[in-house]
Amino acid sequence: DRFRLLLDLRAFDGWQGISALTSHFNLVRAHAPLADRMAVVGDAAWQKAARGIAAQFLNAKTAYFDADDFDGAQAWLKA
Repeated sequence: DRFRLLLDLRAFDGWQGISALTSHFNLVRAHAPLADRMAVVGDAAWQKAARGIAAQFLNAKTAYFDADDFDGAQAWLKA
């Protein structure tokens, strides 16, 4: 089944080593084809840019929301 994903990156401070990064990309590769929508909530320019890059590889609608618009991200996912 397809799913909708909310990535809350407001407190994200990076991966805990290269093995964590590798595990992350393996998880994304396995599940990305099933995503229907992905909302990213963040407070850094790189997070907004990452959403744009991810949109190129996902067959999903994607959107970025500023850290203070968490409710807007949830509403967009439900639409």
